[in-house]
Parts: sequence; structure tokens; C-alpha cells
Amino acid sequence: MTAKICFLTLLILLSASLCKAQDVCTWVTTATVIDAPDPAVSDVQTVVADAGNTCTFHYRKADSLYNVQITIHTASGDNGDMAASEKQCGSDKTSLTGIGNEAVLCSTGARGERVVGRVRDQIFVVNVSVKAARDSNETAKSLGDKATLLAEQVAGNLF
Repeated sequence: MTAKICFLTLLILLSASLCKAQDVCTWVTTATVIDAPDPAVSDVQTVVADAGNTCTFHYRKADSLYNVQITIHTASGDNGDMAASEKQCGSDKTSLTGIGNEAVLCSTGARGERVVGRVRDQIFVVNVSVKAARDSNETAKSLGDKATLLAEQVAGNLF
């Protein structure tokens, strides 16, 4: 009887060490990021770093590779941090209302959009980009809509 208990204990310990829990982003769910349920989505990878303040999602949808990165950091106390974060957008930016404070949407190139915003002393940046094997139906507007939706989720979780 003791040998069976030892064997079962060993089996449980080994199986637990082989299993790894999926990284969980505090600010947004993987399902929201990948538009689940979407049968065209595959190869989903989630990486959480910087004590949970940086979440990166990579996934494939048809012939396109998507990258979504969300970063959160605490402002130092003055408005300089928000100005520096917003400076990543350059001069071509659109103000967003109802998403935290001072949120703006801007382009990061031909296939990318970014939202920078603030909730109290927390500054958040949402980057959405796509690499398409061929000409994609993904437009800057749809990437901007996705970045805005994710920014709404992040800002809501920061309140």
C-alpha cells in the first residue's frame, strides 16, 4: 500500500512540474485580444513580463501575424511622463474621449496603430500591428478600432 501511495505522489509531482500555467495579463483577456471565438485564429502566444505590467500577444489569423503589446507604468508625479509617452505618436494623433484621461490614437506605420492614455497616475500604451503575407483586408481603421477597444478594456481595469 505504501508503494502505491509513493508512486501516486511521485506521478502527481512529475505531472505538476511538466504542466505550465498560461501567462495571464491583468489588464485584458486573451479572448478579447484575439477576437475569440474566431476559428481563423491560431498559434496564440501570450507573454507577461515586468511584474505583469507588459503583456504581449502574438497570433496568426489566416495569412497575417498579429502583435499586440500593452504596457502600464506609474507616472513620476508631473505631466512629463504622459507628454513623453504621447510624444511616441508625433503630431498626427486623434484625441479619444471616454478612455481614461488624455487618450490619443496614432499610427505607428503602414500596419500599426497605438493608443496612449492615462488613468490617474497610471500611463498605458496599447500597440497593435500586423504583418501580412499578402495584401491584407486589415486597414488602419480596423487596427485603430482594435487598439481603441483594447484601450477601453485596459482603462476600465485601471479604474
